[in-house]
Amino acid sequence: MIHRRGVMSGLAAAGASFALARPALGASLDEREPVNLLFQEGRYAPLLRHLRQRADVAEESERNMAMQYWSLLGDERRAGRASWRGDPSMLDGVDVLDAADTIADMARDHRIVILNEAHDVSAHRAFAGVVARRLRSIGYGWYAAETFNPVVRDFQVGSSFLTSHGFYSMDPVFAEVVRDAVELGYRLADYEIMPEQRTASPDASRGDRIAEREEAQALNLIANVLDVDPEARVFVHCGYSHAAETPLRDVLWFAGRLKEKTGIDPLTINQSQSWPGPDIGDDTAMTTALLERIQDGRPVVLRRPDGTFVHSADHHDGAMDLTVAHPRYAPVDGRPGWLASDRSRRRLEVTLPAPAPEDALIQAVRHGEEEGAVPSDHYPLEPGQTAAALYLKPGGYKLRIETPEGYAPLGDYRV
Repeated sequence: MIHRRGVMSGLAAAGASFALARPALGASLDEREPVNLLFQEGRYAPLLRHLRQRADVAEESERNMAMQYWSLLGDERRAGRASWRGDPSMLDGVDVLDAADTIADMARDHRIVILNEAHDVSAHRAFAGVVARRLRSIGYGWYAAETFNPVVRDFQVGSSFLTSHGFYSMDPVFAEVVRDAVELGYRLADYEIMPEQRTASPDASRGDRIAEREEAQALNLIANVLDVDPEARVFVHCGYSHAAETPLRDVLWFAGRLKEKTGIDPLTINQSQSWPGPDIGDDTAMTTALLERIQDGRPVVLRRPDGTFVHSADHHDGAMDLTVAHPRYAPVDGRPGWLASDRSRRRLEVTLPAPAPEDALIQAVRHGEEEGAVPSDHYPLEPGQTAAALYLKPGGYKLRIETPEGYAPLGDYRV
């Protein structure tokens, strides 16, 4: 049940315009990069303004990073993904299986499960939360994420989840995954390469730099988890090729090195190339055929009659045990359909006290967490927008509007 008294009293107090709770912290945006401001202070609106001003940027590298930033800001529509590749005949005679059920069943025979993501798809991080919950029910007790910083080890139920816990911790979707994991009893672990482990010379090749990072990650996972708890069952959450068990581009990646060093065969799962873009017109024939086989709106894996699994025909093909296929979700209330379909969340519709200003986000922060905590849900408002919809898990929240100049509180409420 949603209690609106706190919401409405907060909106009334805000009056006919958004009154800022405080000015922007620290130096001006001319003196600090918007991304650094986000990482240091948990402020998203300066980055939103920067991205909108750079919407026509031509450099491919910046466009790729912008797609990741849009996902952190809650606007995944701007982050298009590659469609599945391959001939539709690959799907002849396959069984379509629920991905979470299949992963849980197979994980019973493993000690380590490694799931990757595409960094510009928040839904991949949401699916990691689904997997984490299923694995916890069968005895997995550690959650290690590539993005975590060492400070995450001190995160506890009820404490503030901050952007300093790791780069992709800035994503409210991922923040909720980690909060849930800790509430379920998981121990958190970091394993990313540390500065003192970077010894490659400045003129080292890209392959040598990748190899250095993968080696450090494998050693760190062993030191931070397996040496601490020799009987540990571990869920590892990484990006892209790090989950590969066999060499890709002549490099042995993290999962392969971990397997080689420990003798433990991980269950490795790819979802980084399996998110349909927002535009049906961009679909390949393979994507169209695949989506026709997903009937209930849940991620699936595809098993051939001989027991082997189908993978997208990309460079990851054959390097991991499973490839998850995600359905396309129609937007709801201008929000991602996969978020609206999350049964653990409830919809909150909010009427704004005044038309939204430029470069503003609506945010919900959990009661008890500090001002700089990562919101539980947020997204950019269009200038002039007068209503918004948030999708939140049961609990108490502070609602606010963030602009590059600061925050405007909208009141307290319970969902």
